[in-house]
Amino acid sequence: MSIQILNGQVYMMDEVEVVQEVVQPTR
Repeated sequence: MSIQILNGQVYMMDEVEVVQEVVQPTR
């Protein structure tokens, strides 16, 4: 499980699908 920092927020790469959904609207 990798941890990625986006916009100062920490997201766990354990669920990539969830991370992508959060990143798209942010960008």
